[in-house]
Amino acid sequence: MSRAKKAKQAMTHVGIVARSASRDAVRTASELADWLRRRGLEVAMDQPSLRARQLSDVAPFDEAFSYDLVVVLGGDGTLLSVARAVARGVAILGVNLGRLGFLTELTRSELYPSLVRVLAGDYEIEERSFFDVEIERPNGSVSRFQAFNDAVIAKAALAHMIELRLEIDSRLVSVFRADGLIMSTPNGSTAYNLSAGGPIVHPTLAAAVLTPICAHTLSLRPIVVPDGGNEEGTLVEVSEKTRRHCIMLENCCYGYNEMLVLNLVKAGRLGRLTHGECAYIHDLRELLLSDEGEGLWRRYPHLQLDGNLYPTHGLGPVANYMGINRGDRFDYLVSMSSLEAGLTEYRDEHLAPADPKRQERYRTGDMNTSLIKTALGRTVMLQHDVVSPRPYSRINMISGTRGTFADYPARIMIEGQPEGDAWAGLDGYREAFESPLWKRMGEIARKLGGHGGMDFIMNYRLVQCMREGLVPDMDVYDAAAWSAPGPLSVTSVKKGSRPVDVPDFTRGAWRAPRPVMG
Repeated sequence: MSRAKKAKQAMTHVGIVARSASRDAVRTASELADWLRRRGLEVAMDQPSLRARQLSDVAPFDEAFSYDLVVVLGGDGTLLSVARAVARGVAILGVNLGRLGFLTELTRSELYPSLVRVLAGDYEIEERSFFDVEIERPNGSVSRFQAFNDAVIAKAALAHMIELRLEIDSRLVSVFRADGLIMSTPNGSTAYNLSAGGPIVHPTLAAAVLTPICAHTLSLRPIVVPDGGNEEGTLVEVSEKTRRHCIMLENCCYGYNEMLVLNLVKAGRLGRLTHGECAYIHDLRELLLSDEGEGLWRRYPHLQLDGNLYPTHGLGPVANYMGINRGDRFDYLVSMSSLEAGLTEYRDEHLAPADPKRQERYRTGDMNTSLIKTALGRTVMLQHDVVSPRPYSRINMISGTRGTFADYPARIMIEGQPEGDAWAGLDGYREAFESPLWKRMGEIARKLGGHGGMDFIMNYRLVQCMREGLVPDMDVYDAAAWSAPGPLSVTSVKKGSRPVDVPDFTRGAWRAPRPVMG
């Protein structure tokens, strides 16, 4: 979703990309590099400009590097090529030295005064929309692209129209004959879309424009629709606007081991936390292919998405250990998936040849692994695998400078313990660190509650908070932060495991420490 935001980050690394066909742009790039280096900045320049100016003391521009700023000298075409190539989250400043300047707003005379303000921290960043385009061909091959301006479906033969079926969010909009269809971002609304009679859309709007090309109908005209949006962000905004608690009941946060280890962390027994590992590893192959119960719905994300389909079970407890949203936050993640094999093989071995599920093609890789970096520099490994013959595990590992706990089975090592460098059990820590909730209600929870009693403890605590007017243990910011790695992992996998920023749902409030679970 596009939006403008204030930015005060100090700049240290600047990339410069010039339109190689323009001598003026290449000369300006060389002058700009000298100007920036005199001010103590690290500068990189595109290879054609380096060769043209015979510069050997300037680093070559690296598309994968996360520059603080990339200055683009040229027209809109140059800016579009750079925007597609650089890492997400890199700020781009466009200077119009070409022919078209819808996106490259600055003139050459405005370049240096504007950069003085930028280097002083006096600037705003406008986040613009991209399209993730996926083309699935009849032979089953899939091609994926990024579009900053637009994606176009066009006919191949000059004298023939094509028939198009337009669906939005799986809902049929129209079936029509035309020369093609333009799907435009707000940035691209001033390009092909405008030439085809589509509307100009403000570039910061969270919208997409669908414009038929010479449609053979009187009823179909350009359509402006919302973009994919940010459901987690919307959830936060509604909760804040209505001043109502929004609670995600993540039962794993109330497990016996999880609550005991949280008390160990609070007491500083593991030292300064550095790394956590968590997962949802659960063999669900039979359930996923069932014709009843969860089999009626739980398999369908495997047909559509490749990423982590269930991050919260494992991530919630580790986020609590690290005080996420309470002194730290998830900053960005990278994600990759293995090939898909387990569910397909199990289906082919166990279902009848005439079963309709034999025609399904699953997209979710058997094992998805995401790595999350926090604002304080900690790391989290998050995994998802529900189609492999493995024992159940959420890993539930947390490591610090003085000790490490790992679950499945539960084991701990704390510096200076009698067992030395070997794992020890939790028995020696139960009396001092067992959760008061489990001490008081553990016996009845184990008898009546689901999942070993954690469901009972969770519900008991919720009712207690409601009856006593207490702030719930988990809030809307937790729901958003723990859920976001799901869709963000899908995005990262699509982009070849590129880093993807995790939104700051608290808008900076994470810096203020708050109690974790009471």
